[in-house]
Amino acid sequence: MFSQVASSDVGAIRPLGLDSGSEELQKELAEASRRVRHADTERARSVEQASGVVEKAIMKREWALEVLDRSTEAEEEFSKRLHYEFYLAAAMVGRGRLTTC
Repeated sequence: MFSQVASSDVGAIRPLGLDSGSEELQKELAEASRRVRHADTERARSVEQASGVVEKAIMKREWALEVLDRSTEAEEEFSKRLHYEFYLAAAMVGRGRLTTC
């Protein structure tokens, strides 16, 4: 299991095949670390894109709500004006100023 070394070289004792195995493991570790960094970068990019899409959707929704509010206000104003016009017409018919067909 251990390589043959002189008794004075005790610090050089290591298991056989450790150097080649550790180099391979270090390469695998470096490759795995690279893949993890790449995946983290891709996740961050995806999150940025998604947040941009969500922000645009929120702005469009707010715009649509503003348009809906303005439309509702315009309809209410038209309804009030139409009601007033009918009121005046009914008053004129009642007084004989306006005749019906």
